[in-house]
Amino acid sequence: MKELEIIESPEKAIALYQITPKQIAERLKQYDTLKVVAGNAQSYKQVRSTLTAIVSLRTSGDARRKELGKNLRDGLSNINEGWKLLFAPVVPYEDRFKAELKAEDDRKAAIKAKKEKIEQDRIDGIRTKISHIQSTALNLTRCDSEYLKELSEALKEISIIEDEFMEFTEEAGKVLSDTSNAIQVAIIARDKFEKEEADRKAESERLEKQRVEQEETQRKIEEAQQKIQAEKDKIEVTKKAEVERKEREVREKKIREEAKAKAEKDAKEKIEREERERIEREKVEEANEKRRVALLPDKSKLIKFAKSILEIDIPDLKDPKAIEILTRSNKALYEVAETVRKKANEL
Repeated sequence: MKELEIIESPEKAIALYQITPKQIAERLKQYDTLKVVAGNAQSYKQVRSTLTAIVSLRTSGDARRKELGKNLRDGLSNINEGWKLLFAPVVPYEDRFKAELKAEDDRKAAIKAKKEKIEQDRIDGIRTKISHIQSTALNLTRCDSEYLKELSEALKEISIIEDEFMEFTEEAGKVLSDTSNAIQVAIIARDKFEKEEADRKAESERLEKQRVEQEETQRKIEEAQQKIQAEKDKIEVTKKAEVERKEREVREKKIREEAKAKAEKDAKEKIEREERERIEREKVEEANEKRRVALLPDKSKLIKFAKSILEIDIPDLKDPKAIEILTRSNKALYEVAETVRKKANEL
């Protein structure tokens, strides 16, 4: 490379780069007033294009410098110095434009992040409202009818408007409808349960009153029968005494013996009859008691099982489909528990 053999100074080496400092200065002067204006896409685009041109200019000089210094170590220092004289003024522009572009990129990223946070907060707010509606349908089987009706009235006060729920308006409307339907189902089931409980209590009170009245009636009947029997006995004794008095002399001994024999026989028969009746009664009572004792544990177990079904913990769900499944399952569990309890009470 003969062009490198005559290099005596950095100034002479400049000619080898095929561009002059003046040309570079004139080009850079065009960029003195160029800068990134915040929010101005055109200025951002111009600076980005200019930075590309500046980097291209510098890297072309790098490529030429490496080419010139590849086979000539002695001239390499002058070549490098020549490169510095030529392209050192370019570096501040490159750094400035890089800094300005980065600042604008950071500003845009911050605005985007802020917008995304505002949007996420908006969506979270709507989701929270929908979740609040859904939460009213939890643990309905543990609520009395009055509270369930208050929940139903409270839901009627909720308005699903597009300005409030935006793109989630349809979903919110469905959740409100499903929740209202679930509460209505729970109200019907609870009203039925409370009515059955009231009827059961009324029937129990009626039977108790009837039992007391029957016992009082039986007591009065027995008292009347005792009085009648006492009168009959008194008359019979009087008649018998009169007959005995008249016949006592001739039949006294015979009557006493016959009466004694008859009394002994009757007493024996009565004792035997009563003993047989007692034995039979005890057998019946023993059989009934065995049956009652045998059934009582199963009955208690069934009632306890029905109660455990109603006390199953209800999970806190958010997905509408999952909540719908849970609501139907609650209803099915309640019906199963009621069936088990009724059948157990019939044992």
